[in-house]
Amino acid sequence: MVSRGWSGWAVALLAGLPACDSAEVKACHADMQASQQALLEMDKTDPGSVEATLGHIERTLGTCKQAGRGEEVANLADAKRQVAAHLDALEKRANRPTRAELTPEALAALLTRARDAARGPLTVAAALPVVRSLQEASLAIDRRARGGPMSH
Repeated sequence: MVSRGWSGWAVALLAGLPACDSAEVKACHADMQASQQALLEMDKTDPGSVEATLGHIERTLGTCKQAGRGEEVANLADAKRQVAAHLDALEKRANRPTRAELTPEALAALLTRARDAARGPLTVAAALPVVRSLQEASLAIDRRARGGPMSH
C-alpha cells in the first residue's frame, strides 16, 4: 500500500524549503509544515483522520502551485496519491462483507470435511479445498484461543 512510512513523506514534504521572501512561498512552506504535522499525527486506522489529512495536503498543494514551487508540488502530489490510496484501501476494507459467525458445529464440520478430503487421492484440485478448510479451521481456533469472535 504505502512504500514509505508516514514520517518519510513528512520529511519529503519539507525537503525543499529554502528561505524565500515571497508571501506566496512563505504560505506554501507554512502549509507544508502544517501538512507534515497532520501526517505525523494521522491515525492510519481512522478513515476520518486519513481524509482530513488528505484535505490538508490538497489545500497545501493548491497553495504551493500558486507559489510556483515545482519540487514541493511534486512531493505533495506524491503524498496525496499515497494517502488517497490508503484511504481507498480503508474504505474497501470497511465495506467488505463480514462472514457469518463460525459455530463449534461448523468448525467440527470443517475439520471433518478436511480430514475426509485428505483420505482420497491427493491432486492439486483435491488439495485446494482441504487447504482452505484447514486454514479456516486454524483461524477459527486461533480466534477462539484469543477469546475473540468465531467469525472469519
